[in-house]
Amino acid sequence: MYEVEIKAYLDNKEEIIQKLILLGCIWDKKIKQYDIIYRLNDTLDSNEIYMRIRHENSTRPILTFKKILNSFEVIEYETVIDNSDELKKMLQLIGFKEYAIINKSRQVGIIGEITICLDDVEGLGAFIEVEKKVENSHERECTLSDLKNFIFSLGINSKQLCNKRYHTMINEQKGGLSLCKLSEND
Repeated sequence: MYEVEIKAYLDNKEEIIQKLILLGCIWDKKIKQYDIIYRLNDTLDSNEIYMRIRHENSTRPILTFKKILNSFEVIEYETVIDNSDELKKMLQLIGFKEYAIINKSRQVGIIGEITICLDDVEGLGAFIEVEKKVENSHERECTLSDLKNFIFSLGINSKQLCNKRYHTMINEQKGGLSLCKLSEND
């Protein structure tokens, strides 16, 4: 299973919410997420592999394995965990290091097969993520184009697009680097 995703910074969140409501977005409850990201190294790599322990509201923690294929595509596997403290020790023993902590509130909505996440990320601001899961690599290119068209239809422009993960932006912010940019030439 592949997850195709586009993220954008929002400076007009309420306006975007109203447009999504008009499009028939079905909203779920708001959730609080506390993520601890573990990586094998500190280099930024298009084929990055990382693990995330997510605490969400009062539910059991979830471990997520992610392999980044490119800026917009991820292979992802998740499982519920019983003891996050023991898991942290295991991750450290096999070489994973704590890389970042992300605190955010998230509002999730659905329009057709598209999942919409409106995030308020502590220290970074407001973002929208639109994503769709696809079964095979052949569907990825078409899906990416569809998601871009959808996000642009909301009035979001290309300068607001962001191809970086929250954990990367948090660490770059600590180092004073540019947060959202699509390429090294932006």
